[in-house]
Amino acid sequence: MTKRVDTQHLIIMTPTRTIFDGEVYSVTAENHVGAFDILPGHVNFFTILTAGEVAVDDGQKSLTFMVKKAILKVDNGRTTIYANGGAA
Repeated sequence: MTKRVDTQHLIIMTPTRTIFDGEVYSVTAENHVGAFDILPGHVNFFTILTAGEVAVDDGQKSLTFMVKKAILKVDNGRTTIYANGGAA
């Protein structure tokens, strides 16, 4: 039987500070192909994000962060966004 995974750990960071660090249910972002969602249990994944919104649902509220240049990495249940400018 597969273990159900309800949340994933998300970190959004810039070169100078951490913008967000916590458990979330979903991350919605966009790359050159289009919009996509990262949900708990997502396979390992790496992409360059296009400028725009990153939406985060932590189960209690939805948060939106603007990014200009960013890399998103999913690695073993942990999602990290490395933003260079515009993350707020």
